[in-house]
Formats: sequence, C-alpha cells, structure tokens
Amino acid sequence: MPVSVRTGAGITIYCGGGGMTAEIDLFGIFIPTPIVLGILAYVIKAGLSRLLARWPLGRRMCGQPVYEIAMFVVLFAALVRATTFLNP
Repeated sequence: MPVSVRTGAGITIYCGGGGMTAEIDLFGIFIPTPIVLGILAYVIKAGLSRLLARWPLGRRMCGQPVYEIAMFVVLFAALVRATTFLNP
C-alpha cells in the first residue's frame, strides 16, 4: 500500500508499495531517492576526506583518488541499504 509522508517546507516523501523506492516531492518536483542519497553520500565523503587529511596517515595514503571513490561507493551503498531497510 503506498504511503505519503508530509514534512515541513513543502517536502513530501512518497513510498510506493511492493518494494518501490521512495520519491521526494520538493515543491512539486519529484526527485528520485538515489539522487538525494548520492548527494548525501558525497557530502559525508567530503567531510570524512577533510577529516582524514588532517591526520598524518591520511596524507601519506597512496592512491588517494581510488580511496575516495571507494569511500563514496561504500557510503552510497550503506545509505541505500538503510533506506530499503526502513522502507519494507
């Protein structure tokens, strides 16, 4: 059964039944959930990268671009898994 949750500031989250992913209604514009999760994963990755850059181990890391891509993929997968766990 589809469910809609209205939050403040004109944002509504539509959760379809049958394993569909939720869509976010931002002032009448439907935004797919993976786009929102990708932006959130990028923001978290940027914060973690800055935090790791302050430590000596983070500055000596070889292959840092590969490490950052891997960190983004892991964060994105964790966020997708968390949302599918919360939206049965």
